[in-house]
Amino acid sequence: MCATTRGRGVYKFDYDNKKSKVINPNHCVVACQTCANLCPVGAISFVKGKETMRGKARRIVKENQILLKVKKALERGREELEYKK
Repeated sequence: MCATTRGRGVYKFDYDNKKSKVINPNHCVVACQTCANLCPVGAISFVKGKETMRGKARRIVKENQILLKVKKALERGREELEYKK
């Protein structure tokens, strides 16, 4: 079921092993867990570790230099993005 919904392209189906596989984990929405809630056989679970969702999000932002990329995007798109009263 998860492979056929294709909502965000997270899953593909492995026909040889007859099961879905996560191929794009970064396409998940943070803290969504809809796939786990809807799985009819309870095959999907999320590890609850020491890191909180907020902590994970902050780590990802820092590791991928997201704020720097956003700043550059704002500079490039100033005319289009600028709020004018």
